Amino acid sequence: MLTQLDANTLLFALMDQLLAMSNDHVDQIFSYAGFRRFSRTVDLNKIARMSVILRQQGHLNSDQEFLQAFERANEATDRTRIPRLHPGPLAERRFRELNEFAPLQGILPK
Repeated sequence: MLTQLDANTLLFALMDQLLAMSNDHVDQIFSYAGFRRFSRTVDLNKIARMSVILRQQGHLNSDQEFLQAFERANEATDRTRIPRLHPGPLAERRFRELNEFAPLQGILPK
């Protein structure tokens, strides 16, 4: 379905569809050690449970050096996900709202 009847809209819609098909193909084909992590046939609840288990260090019986490297890797990943707030009234308001929930765990926006 097109929002407008012109060649440009048709070509963009075609590109969008081709990209979606390519993404779906990668999701179904990409695997690691036989596990298709991005396949839509994988149960999202199982992925969530597995992620929680992997982030808990209690099940790891490794040396301290490994545990510290594991924690640093998790924190580095989390730091890439935090929002960057630009200075101004809206940022100040968001920080006030977050402070109402203190003490918070995790990494706060910057």
